[in-house]
Amino acid sequence: MMLGRRGAVIAGVGTIGVLLLGGCNLGTPPVTYEMVDSTRWPLGPTGLAPGDIDRDGDLDVIVTGQRTAPLGLVNDGGGTFSVDDSRVPSHGAQSSPSLVDLDSDGDLDLLSRARYEETSPVEVPAVSRNDGAGTFGAIELVGPTPPVSGLTDLVASDVDGDGDLDIAASASSHASIYLNDGTGTFGSPVTYPLGFVSTTSNPSHLVAGDLEGDGDVDVVVTNIVEVTSPEGWTSRESHAVVALNDGTGALTVGASFRVGYLAAVWALYPALADLDEDGHLDLAVGGAGGVNILLGDGTGGFGPLTATRTTVSGFDLIVPADIDGDGHADIVGFNSQLDPKTATIVYGDGNGGVGATHEVSTGTKLGDDGTPGRAIQIADIDGDHDPDILFLGGTLGVLENVQGRPDH
Repeated sequence: MMLGRRGAVIAGVGTIGVLLLGGCNLGTPPVTYEMVDSTRWPLGPTGLAPGDIDRDGDLDVIVTGQRTAPLGLVNDGGGTFSVDDSRVPSHGAQSSPSLVDLDSDGDLDLLSRARYEETSPVEVPAVSRNDGAGTFGAIELVGPTPPVSGLTDLVASDVDGDGDLDIAASASSHASIYLNDGTGTFGSPVTYPLGFVSTTSNPSHLVAGDLEGDGDVDVVVTNIVEVTSPEGWTSRESHAVVALNDGTGALTVGASFRVGYLAAVWALYPALADLDEDGHLDLAVGGAGGVNILLGDGTGGFGPLTATRTTVSGFDLIVPADIDGDGHADIVGFNSQLDPKTATIVYGDGNGGVGATHEVSTGTKLGDDGTPGRAIQIADIDGDHDPDILFLGGTLGVLENVQGRPDH
């Protein structure tokens, strides 16, 4: 079938829905996949995770949602996916997925957040084990009974340096560390208050990385705080807290510092990358007009906030990657609060600044129920050794990277 540049074909589960959009791309238009199950029931997407679930050498994708079992998108080896709703058992709403080997058996398991009880909004870490062929077992909930409070973000990382992947998680007021015994079984979490001050409970966001260069995984958490001016005005700002690891998984929490202004709705998403190429991780967050950058000092601290204006609307969801292959870290971002049909690539200059910016079509959009932008992931989905971009909103958009910088 021939498609015009703005033509569209939307197909059901097990096949591909292609949406060709005008505007800037990375050498080819994005491809769109509907997020519905085999009965055409909408998933209500919440997050995505790329990984080789069936161990055939190419990257597949798992997408979690609010209404149905997570969808598996199985790669044919060339970057084309078949959608399969039988890969993961249903357990109600799930989010924050990642594909990681939690039980050290050589295949990728699914880590996510899931409801502690069916009628409760409180979420805890959840593990679904891979059978080695890309089919996942029943969810195993992780955590105490009852949980300390609902989690809003989590990552898998070896925080105690013993060779297996642990869980670092955050909630509105604290961070928690769940240590893995090597088999994918986790102990009760050790919880660290973060010191965020607010009259409301807000979701926090977490990233992990070695901030001190000592080989240990540290964490950065962002959240909203309320600040009162000398004149008595109260405003809400995005702040961050650094929690440094002593090498055993025990954290020392520092004071919060500002990473963004006028955070009226929720905290900005953080990302870690060496933006100035000095060997230290720097901190970037989305902003009202672009990207806010704080350069790391290599001891766990960050310099002053530099706001780089790159877009009119700004964005909050960001992911770092070298999109154009020039050796400098770039940033891909889009706005989760607006219709996510377009995203911005911020090309780094290698000195902690911005060399150029371009807007690209994402291939995703608001869901029929208003599902906004949910996630961005970077993965080489077509096996050509450059980073492709996956955008999740009401649909999944895959932007294959052909030339590194957009055409016009």
